[in-house]
Amino acid sequence: MSDLACGSDWMFAQRKEVAAQIATGFAQAERGELIDEDATREMLRQRRAERPPSSTPSAAA
Repeated sequence: MSDLACGSDWMFAQRKEVAAQIATGFAQAERGELIDEDATREMLRQRRAERPPSSTPSAAA
């Protein structure tokens, strides 16, 4: 199964949670509570570093 198909299956299975996170993000944006670009990039770097290694070849890209 392709990475895209796996991601789509996960998104479908988690659709309520994903929709809730999106709604929360929109509400935060409307209130002006967005995180600046540098803080967002650092948060993503930390999350990636904490992830277990993936067995898919595309993860190295």
